[in-house]
Amino acid sequence: MLSNYLNISNLCLFFIVYYEFFGLGISITGGYVYRGNSFPELSGRYFYGDFGSGRIWTLDTSNPDSEPELFSITDFNISSFGVDQNNELYLLNYGEGSIYTLER
Repeated sequence: MLSNYLNISNLCLFFIVYYEFFGLGISITGGYVYRGNSFPELSGRYFYGDFGSGRIWTLDTSNPDSEPELFSITDFNISSFGVDQNNELYLLNYGEGSIYTLER
């Protein structure tokens, strides 16, 4: 029986975002769902960006019908995202070799 081998706590949910770039970018860089405490209004939002355009979007993971929202336009070459021990979000800028975090 499959249920004997299936650990529900380890399952991941996957979602697909249709990316219409139309000259806005060249490569999506996957990110993380924000779970930090510094910005409670962003909790549960998936952050991702575009390497070429520097645009950063968020997606509400609690709403399967949500549309991506433009979060910021930067001049970064976004190569990766990460989180620290407090679940605060970081962004890596390949162009400068810099690491950024969210600030007010």
